[in-house]
Amino acid sequence: MIWHPDHAAQAGQRRSALTQTIDLMPTFLELFGLPAPAEVQGQSLLPLLADDQARIRDAALYGQHGCAINLTDGRYT
Repeated sequence: MIWHPDHAAQAGQRRSALTQTIDLMPTFLELFGLPAPAEVQGQSLLPLLADDQARIRDAALYGQHGCAINLTDGRYT
């Protein structure tokens, strides 16, 4: 999903870390060498490129408008 010339060796690899779409913005900012604003709740995904066992977060919230909000640790909801 993300390609960067400095990390071309990792092309085609998969990671099983729990991530969310809110992690994309801080990832792109870090790729461009820019700091993420302090109020941003997402985490950069770049540590996953260096370490396939890295963890970005312990849990993630998800849901659908008008339905329940759920919390998962990647194994259980």
